[in-house]
Amino acid sequence: MTPPASTVRRLARCAARAAARQLPGGRSDWARAMISETELIDNDLSALGWAVGSIFGATLERLRSMAPRERINGVSGAIPVVLSLLAFGVALYSGLSGSDRGATDEGALAHIFQLLIVAELPIVAVFLSTADWRQTLSIARPLVTQAGGVALALGTVAFFGL
Repeated sequence: MTPPASTVRRLARCAARAAARQLPGGRSDWARAMISETELIDNDLSALGWAVGSIFGATLERLRSMAPRERINGVSGAIPVVLSLLAFGVALYSGLSGSDRGATDEGALAHIFQLLIVAELPIVAVFLSTADWRQTLSIARPLVTQAGGVALALGTVAFFGL
């Protein structure tokens, strides 16, 4: 009887499957190889590292297969989400650590937070200008995710009274 897989091994398998789904259709042989290689690596952490690297490789391959407009749209749809999550992290750190409390100025963390939030606006404009308006779900999904990230970040600011 085989012992149950560790959490790290299950994460590695999940990441390898995610990488396989990310690849363009003509790369199904790569997808099978990524999944097989993940299973053949003995060390669970090494398998996870391989699988995460596979996600990066698959994402790059997908970007290479896209037309320039699609590539710009895909990247400009993801960057605001990342910026929102970074702003949330900055607000959470500031609130939990109290590092800017008692400062005469807003402090560096507040300025970083503001820059992260404001930087999203021109990137969202690029996303909207390169969007394929016949596919409303592909437009709405990143926008809703980004709006949720901004709400999370601003909610954290409100919660901690920053």
